Amino acid sequence: MAGSDVASPARALVVRLGDWIARGAFAGLAAGLVFLLAEMGWATRAGLPGVAPMLDMSTIFHGTDMPTKDPMLIPADVVIGFITHLNLSMA
Repeated sequence: MAGSDVASPARALVVRLGDWIARGAFAGLAAGLVFLLAEMGWATRAGLPGVAPMLDMSTIFHGTDMPTKDPMLIPADVVIGFITHLNLSMA
């Protein structure tokens, strides 16, 4: 099987497993982004800023109970919350 990508059944299983993991991560990312948009819409409907879900997610990274109230830290916490949300979506 010189021209074959899969030389053995064990290798075929590894290739399939990697494919499943990649597809699951991509599907989780797509679903996570849709869910984040829904959370942002719900937050604005409740009178909160649209970035409130990302500020809440940043507490997972920081290990705190409440989001920050410091205006200088909010932009960084939004990015941290977004990245944390994406990582959890793909996991």
